Amino acid sequence: DFLFDLVLEPNIEYTYLIRVYNNKETLRLPMTLSTYKSFMTTDYVDLLLKGFFYGLLVFAILFNLFLFITIRDRLYLWYSLYALTHTLFLSNSDGISFQFFWPGAPWWENHSTIIFAALSNLFLLIFTQIFLETKTINRPLHVTLLIFKYLMIAILIISFLDGPLRLVAVKAVNIM
Repeated sequence: DFLFDLVLEPNIEYTYLIRVYNNKETLRLPMTLSTYKSFMTTDYVDLLLKGFFYGLLVFAILFNLFLFITIRDRLYLWYSLYALTHTLFLSNSDGISFQFFWPGAPWWENHSTIIFAALSNLFLLIFTQIFLETKTINRPLHVTLLIFKYLMIAILIISFLDGPLRLVAVKAVNIM
């Protein structure tokens, strides 16, 4: 989140203009006007809850990796990869990744949300195929999931590009 310290005199009307570059992607632009003390209280609680939430996700990732290493069942690896990429997608959406992991990489920040969404969907599809044993139990479902896997791979490749094709990838991953 970006903060701006505004010094406002009482009983005076102010007009502020903000220019936002969107690149035709999903844009969330929540704005709040509050006092410093109110912001710090709200932000503290918000960060505490996000820390707890992401801590649980990291625990789930590590626990499933531990199960994969000890049991050697690849189902746990695919779930760990899904949970990892979904966590990165969520942290991108919250702005945490850009703030803490890659603050000097705006190109990556702009592209990584779609990349993590596509990877997350891809790993979830693989996990689903293995978990439901679609190859032996339900062949039509297996073929359908396979088609979606190929679509996710195509979206993943396209998401590294700039231009009109990338916009198709953005819309496609939002639909899926």
